[in-house]
Amino acid sequence: MLSLNYIGGYGDTNSMQTVHVYEISQNTTFNDTTYYRFNQPDFETTGAELGSATFAMSSLKDSMTLIRNTDTSRVANQLRIRLDNALGARLASYDTTNTPNGGYYNDTLFKALFRGFALQADNNSGNGLAYFDLANSTKTNLIVYYKATVSGKTDTAQVMYTHALRAITTSQTSTGGQANIIKRQPAGNWATYLNNGTPQDDKLYLQSTPLGSVGYIKIPALDTFQNKLIHRAELVATRLPSEAENYFTAPGQLFVDRIKLDSPDHSKDSAFLFPEYVSVNASGISTFDFTQFGGKLQSDNTYRFNITQTVQDVLTQKLANPTLRIYAPYDTRPFNPAANPVSRVFVDAIPAPANGRVVLAGGNYSDQSVRLRVRLIYSNL
Repeated sequence: MLSLNYIGGYGDTNSMQTVHVYEISQNTTFNDTTYYRFNQPDFETTGAELGSATFAMSSLKDSMTLIRNTDTSRVANQLRIRLDNALGARLASYDTTNTPNGGYYNDTLFKALFRGFALQADNNSGNGLAYFDLANSTKTNLIVYYKATVSGKTDTAQVMYTHALRAITTSQTSTGGQANIIKRQPAGNWATYLNNGTPQDDKLYLQSTPLGSVGYIKIPALDTFQNKLIHRAELVATRLPSEAENYFTAPGQLFVDRIKLDSPDHSKDSAFLFPEYVSVNASGISTFDFTQFGGKLQSDNTYRFNITQTVQDVLTQKLANPTLRIYAPYDTRPFNPAANPVSRVFVDAIPAPANGRVVLAGGNYSDQSVRLRVRLIYSNL
């Protein structure tokens, strides 16, 4: 029995989803998520399907009763997938010797015999994404139930395999772990606006990362605006109504960085964050302060970003008027231009991959009161 700890979902949590379980092939390079992009090709599998389960995410929150002999327990937020008994028999055949069958002699031999599981959802499997915590050793595990004869008596027992996330040093190589593969195909108005060839759209369709979409913003008026003392400069983006937004909700947080345009298709652009919002903790780790920068969805359906220092630097010609990029990243690592040497800073705005989508009014939106804009409070010099 393969059990997975369910921690939440995005989209229509009442739609039915089907997940299939396969064994990862020994020929694959499968290692850990830090080695792969989210658009990594599917890992090679071997053999027939080990098991499958069809479920609605909303039902996983319900408590279920587990009965084994006279023991009764209740669990919730758990997906349980019945696997082929042949896998259990195979695991039982391994021994502790330093031989080709010594799967329990050490990790290396075990992984040479069994590489791990590949869980694959049907392409038409509901309108939502389910999220599972693989580090929860209580609810995420492989359980093999078996019978054994001891002193002439038959008894039932179980053995549990947990997914341990092992800390490693820089001199070691991770030989286990987890990796997510996410595939998305633009459709509907999102696809239309991506391909319309219009550089100044009236709407911005933002799909959260990975493999989502971004909006590029230019503020040409800053090139001719005379030098002022800027007290506050806000980039204001307004959320518009969108289809199925009751299921596919807007991100609670967006992010904006500055882009150095290095190629026409943006494939080689460099991203720089706003350095005034970077702090370094006692451990030397750089973090980004969203509280001061802004970007949370407000009650008036706006996202507001404090870009005061950047606007001031443009007006005093300390900084060229930059192209800004607005998006909803799960894992982005723009450069901190104030660091010496220049370094990357990990930034995450959304709680999970591919969580959130939103339509924003662009700079050419028909209603000028909600257009993408910059609000300035300043004094004349």
